[in-house]
Amino acid sequence: MRLRTLLLVPLLLVALVACRDPDAPRPVSVLPTPSPGGDAASSGGMAARPLSTRDDAARDVRPVAPTPTPAPPSLLPPGAPDPSEAGISDLARLARYVFREMRVAQGVCSFVNPLRDPVSFALHIEVRAGRMTEVHLAWAGVRHADDIHRLEPPPPELRAYVECLTPRLQAVAMEPAPVDGTYQPEYSYPGHTAGF
Repeated sequence: MRLRTLLLVPLLLVALVACRDPDAPRPVSVLPTPSPGGDAASSGGMAARPLSTRDDAARDVRPVAPTPTPAPPSLLPPGAPDPSEAGISDLARLARYVFREMRVAQGVCSFVNPLRDPVSFALHIEVRAGRMTEVHLAWAGVRHADDIHRLEPPPPELRAYVECLTPRLQAVAMEPAPVDGTYQPEYSYPGHTAGF
């Protein structure tokens, strides 16, 4: 009987170790520490505190500052002049808004100059309360050195291009906006090698 008891003790120890959950909470050791001005009567002048627990480790972790969210990508296409630049004229500011929309809309509204010579054109734009309320083609011409030969009528491809751009330009909310008034920004497209 005594031999059985002696054999059972190691088996029970092995069973206890095998069944022990490594993540189970462990007892917290408590040591008395001096209480700064605490209740000396209840703890004999000492306050109880845990030596170490998993909760302490969690409390010691300082919150990480949130990573800043990346700024939304600019609507300004690469290489396009910035309309919000300080100290530029109202005409230059408007021309930049228009140019930016031309670049953004390239997949929807595109223009390929059908002529061999560079084509220049001006848009007639009325600005009211930060919006382009009226947009149409003012004139088109072929530039030779310092002279522009007006094209009458303008190429149909150019008229179609301006008609495609018009609702897009009218939807642009300009901030900062040019002063209300009428403007004629001018643009040029290079000649087409296979043109007339």
